[in-house]
Amino acid sequence: MTTALGIASIPERTAGLARVIRRLLPQVDHAYVYLDKYPAVPSFLDDPRITVYESHLHGNHGGPGKFLGALEHEGYYVTVDDDIKYPRNYVEVMREVVAQGDNRVCAGVHGVILDASVTNYYRHRTLFHFRKRLRVQTPVHLMGTGTLCFHAGVVRVSSNWLQHDQRFSDITISLDLEQQKIPRVCVARKAKWLKPLQEKEPQQTLFGQGTRDPAPATQLVNSIHWKKLAA
Repeated sequence: MTTALGIASIPERTAGLARVIRRLLPQVDHAYVYLDKYPAVPSFLDDPRITVYESHLHGNHGGPGKFLGALEHEGYYVTVDDDIKYPRNYVEVMREVVAQGDNRVCAGVHGVILDASVTNYYRHRTLFHFRKRLRVQTPVHLMGTGTLCFHAGVVRVSSNWLQHDQRFSDITISLDLEQQKIPRVCVARKAKWLKPLQEKEPQQTLFGQGTRDPAPATQLVNSIHWKKLAA
């Protein structure tokens, strides 16, 4: 069963993209790289194992552009970000969790459990941050798209995944997975199994932007009834 990587990047993070590609390309059969507003394709992407999508040719999708390759690939698909340091066994561990679920689960490292009542998305939840230890594999409602693994032959990835406001792509894609009845699980790991390549100021993150106006995210998570998570 083949495994592919999906990643989106902006020019300011070219160095991070290069580092992630160096670490993860040996762990997969193919990589799909979406370049958002890059003036040119970096030379390190000149590899027969890499398919490049440029935004001026394939649309302005932002971060969700990492899912373009999943419209073509039918095996395991791993989505990552250009600002996270991944371990040497990352793909192996993630793929194994999906396989253990008979390929009908979506595995991740960054996840959220919603409270029974959510009036502020950023307050009424339990967050499992990718940097922190998680003792046991844990079912969650929402997953961060920078740490996902799923089987593209089972999960129906549609072009709609590319159309959402990237500020809320974690929520909207998790909504779709919920409607497809694909469970989401956060993998057990030690602390700092994944690490940010560079710490950001809170106001620079999508989380920081969202906390200033929680209403859109709150409305999204309340747009459906979430299935009760298994204990």
